[in-house]
Amino acid sequence: MGYSRYCADQESGLRARAFASLVEFIKSLQSTSSAERRAFVLWVLSFAEDRKGRHLLIPFPLEKQIVEPTLLEWETAEPDSAEPHRWLGGQHHLERALEINPEDQVALKRLIVLYLSWIDYNGHELPYGYLGAISEDLKTLARVETLLPSLKDEASRLVYSTAAAEEKAAITAYWTTRSKDGLMPF
Repeated sequence: MGYSRYCADQESGLRARAFASLVEFIKSLQSTSSAERRAFVLWVLSFAEDRKGRHLLIPFPLEKQIVEPTLLEWETAEPDSAEPHRWLGGQHHLERALEINPEDQVALKRLIVLYLSWIDYNGHELPYGYLGAISEDLKTLARVETLLPSLKDEASRLVYSTAAAEEKAAITAYWTTRSKDGLMPF
């Protein structure tokens, strides 16, 4: 009840009232069982995945006081479960999730997006400069290329494979140009 009240108040623009409801909800959820917290966390993370306004659905206090502690507790209690790793995110956790369950489409998509984000950031100043280690980023792009066939959503696979190809072409063009000028590209 408290979470739905938070969402309704937030949507109505009643920020102070929304956060008061959120504080009440967090307190009540903290006194529930691990299984109940886990069920809520799974629901809210699944619901918020790929939605605009995710930060409104999982505001910072909820993230820090419920979501993260619940996932870390779950990871400790069930080290061979892919789910907490999937939602904890970051390279280590996402790779661990895929090690445990190679078919985990959410972890796979999140890892691909993570890798492409790194490369996009490293190359955002192209053609004038490159922030990362080109050789490492080309290895990361090769890793993305090996992951893409496992992605079952064809539309996402097309978007990510196109992004990877564009990044690779831009990096390669930069490398080639710098090499012709006698400069080290990395």
